[in-house]
Amino acid sequence: MNGVELIIAIAAGGIALFLIVKLWRFVLGVGVLGALIVGALCITGQIDCPIGNKPKPHPPGGSGSSSSNADVITAVYQHLIGKKYTTFEQRPVTKQMPCSQQDDDFDPIGKRNPNAGKCRGTGGYGFGYKTVTRTESTQILRQCPTPPPVNSSLWRVQSSGRDKWTVYGSKGSWTVEKVGSGYRITAHQRC
Repeated sequence: MNGVELIIAIAAGGIALFLIVKLWRFVLGVGVLGALIVGALCITGQIDCPIGNKPKPHPPGGSGSSSSNADVITAVYQHLIGKKYTTFEQRPVTKQMPCSQQDDDFDPIGKRNPNAGKCRGTGGYGFGYKTVTRTESTQILRQCPTPPPVNSSLWRVQSSGRDKWTVYGSKGSWTVEKVGSGYRITAHQRC
């Protein structure tokens, strides 16, 4: 960078700083609007995403815009490596809960022997606690299984049109679309 370029860069930075200070609400609004527009274009695949689920760049194989089966399988393989997903599991949880009058009334053992009732307090007087087992949903983050090697015979590729394929592997299937210099991969299962 020569002296003239440096002076121009400093002047542009000064003007930008002045405008941000004076027009911060407008600049903030334009920035948020710009981020929303970029996000929408990124999600729909109109532009390459700067972060997130950006298709991984992959050098195309063969001639023109068509890709070889190995390129498509490699894109799916790279998509799966290190991928995680969230699942919910139902687990039994045991808790001690205070008994109510209704619990006491419907306790068949307590009616015959107040000291042996499940809802009697110490010495058979007052209300005690009952053990209740409930099923609760627990969120769990899981790692996707490691896919087979790219050169494995477990992979199969079927063309679904121009620059679109369905890849079948031992753990599921994926739709692969060529987007620019990368691929957009849609899984037909969790991973």
